[in-house]
Amino acid sequence: MLRTHCPITILLILFACTSTAQRGFIENKGQILDQNGHLNNAVKFILSLGSGINLQLRTNGFSYDTYTLKDSTQSRKLGPDQRTNKLIKAFKSGFNFHRVDISFGDANSFAVITAEEPLATIYNYYNRPGGPLRNLHSFKRVTYKNLYPFTDLVFDCSNDSLEYYFIVHPGGNPDRITMHFAGANNTTLQNNQIRIAVDKKNWNEKIPESYTDTATVFHRRHSAAANNVKVQWSRTSTDTYGFKTGSHDEKKLLIIDPTPDLVWGTYIGGDNNDWGYAVAADAAGNVFMGGASFNPGIATVGAFKTTLDGYGDAILGKFTPDGQPLWITYYGGESEDDINGVTCDGINNVIAVGFTFSATGIATPGSYKTTKISQNGVPDAFIAKFTNDGALDWAT
Repeated sequence: MLRTHCPITILLILFACTSTAQRGFIENKGQILDQNGHLNNAVKFILSLGSGINLQLRTNGFSYDTYTLKDSTQSRKLGPDQRTNKLIKAFKSGFNFHRVDISFGDANSFAVITAEEPLATIYNYYNRPGGPLRNLHSFKRVTYKNLYPFTDLVFDCSNDSLEYYFIVHPGGNPDRITMHFAGANNTTLQNNQIRIAVDKKNWNEKIPESYTDTATVFHRRHSAAANNVKVQWSRTSTDTYGFKTGSHDEKKLLIIDPTPDLVWGTYIGGDNNDWGYAVAADAAGNVFMGGASFNPGIATVGAFKTTLDGYGDAILGKFTPDGQPLWITYYGGESEDDINGVTCDGINNVIAVGFTFSATGIATPGSYKTTKISQNGVPDAFIAKFTNDGALDWAT
């Protein structure tokens, strides 16, 4: 669901010249399109954060661009050799996008944006209007010089992950910095972290460290002269936040270091295909996920079903609020099985729905329908109820 009227970002297919490309800010030379297929020149640099999130750097701010495939469930109805082509077609047909724009209140609209420390990888883009683009560069760092008086903003991925930080020089005022988040479902301030909620993902903006350092040399990491400074987020109005800064030596550099952080994310899978389709959460914040897998070794010890059968099994798992697996189980029979939706009842049992090609391993004795009727490669639907600890209660 798109919550912003500004152009979203669509990257055209690219090939990098090395297989060990370091993550970097890629310059926009015409490879980025908006949702209407037009050149999106408002984006100056783009960084892929993984997990379905891009970071756009624009003249007047920056954006988080989230995306998920519109028709990934349809691709599961194909054989493994067909799915790559199906996903390519899905890519061309589009994604579900949701973008959050961050703008700076009362900032310098003429701040000079410079890219620093070019990386060795060169990018070539194809399938674009006007022909290929070649020899595009990426960089470890992008700086907005004098975004506020005597205050710079730096985006840094030197450690292959995003950090951004404000450098307040002597004479600068950190109280002038404000950040407005537009396009999120909502933003809230909890435990000195801004919680940003969108349709498919949540993440936090936290402040892991802030400190003063010598006024003449900026040290990305604490130098011997550095001193920690207490800095907290301050909500100034709806979806707008600034900083509340503790006492510090105003003759030194002040570095304020917010960091975007996915609440948590984890891989589930192996060398073959794995698919996640549905999530739900109970009142305690535990997370249930449903999908399918073609890999052995997914289920946890003692789960309802620990062995992969047939062409592929459905999978169902429960995770703690901080992302640790409580249990993961296979579910299905001799053919392909998929869970496409999950929900919780009032006492934290989980109900799963999906489709199955299996004649066995689905229905429980005495359930509404215990025999698969569809033949000739046509699936049946199923619904199954599991208890809070992962035991199968009934299925039909």
